[in-house]
Amino acid sequence: MPLILTPGHLSNRGEFYYQLGAQIEAGISIIPALRNHLRSPIAKSFRRPIENLILYLEEGAPLAESMEALNGFLPEFDLALIRAGEESGTLDAVFRVLAEYYRERAQLSKSIIGNLIYPIAVLHMGILVFPPQTLVKVIEGDVGPWIMQKLMIFIPLYLVSFFVLVVTQREGGHSWSSLMEKIFHVVPLLGAARRNLAFSRLTLALESLINAGVGIVQAWPLAARACGSPAIERAVKKSMPLMEDGHMPADVIQKHPIFPSYFTGLYQTGEASGRMDHMLSRMHAHYHEEGFRKMKHFSFWAPNALFGAIAIFVAIFIVRFYMAYFKNISDAMQ
Repeated sequence: MPLILTPGHLSNRGEFYYQLGAQIEAGISIIPALRNHLRSPIAKSFRRPIENLILYLEEGAPLAESMEALNGFLPEFDLALIRAGEESGTLDAVFRVLAEYYRERAQLSKSIIGNLIYPIAVLHMGILVFPPQTLVKVIEGDVGPWIMQKLMIFIPLYLVSFFVLVVTQREGGHSWSSLMEKIFHVVPLLGAARRNLAFSRLTLALESLINAGVGIVQAWPLAARACGSPAIERAVKKSMPLMEDGHMPADVIQKHPIFPSYFTGLYQTGEASGRMDHMLSRMHAHYHEEGFRKMKHFSFWAPNALFGAIAIFVAIFIVRFYMAYFKNISDAMQ
């Protein structure tokens, strides 16, 4: 797994799943399908993991177990769905779902980056131009101090930006993930988007595990671990003793405020009607749509907020410069 997930990597992973799903749907077994992919891999970074995956499968290991042994090549969410698809014989459908999931993530990442290009360019221009006094020295030929001054700004800025990208994309330990979740929770739009997408993954994992024949009590902790939300995972962990004692999951999850009324209401309807798969599918579609909608809104407003902050920063510099300029003229006239 790369240090930073770029839109290109997300697209490649979606294409990888799409090709596997198409071949399995056509009746090609998993090892020949992987060999076909190996002949012309989507990216060089996929070659070695696929080669190792084929070796594990030829030794008789199950697909999900073999993928899990690839040392972080795939996230827990992917592994949970693939494990369920393997047990239920619906790998082609699971691969199609994952392909669409990563395709949408890639498109969203491209949208965010595209919206950030202009504010970032303005920020760089502002740093290079202000304060105007330094440009006078550059015109006079004294370039060295100007370069050092700008490097003292750009290097920390780039390091902090790189650190933020890494920590927001990596799957660290439980404590670290919990801290990141709490920080993002208070960010407008972004916090709500991440919560909706976590419930989208939770319901999709639950649906896949149940369809694979996994008992509902056993499916809950697996799906909670796959959803990527430590808060949801903690709530489910606290609920497990009651579920194992025979309490209905719908009654148990209602006691945790992290589960919204929409979720608990549809889940209870699914239990009462015996159509849990239909209700989980409906919840997945709802939270998936809401999550990506809020994330798109965030990708639009965040760059505008950054641009506004840069404009204020530049305006302050201009005002301070001219105030000092006119003060110097006034002092000289006196």
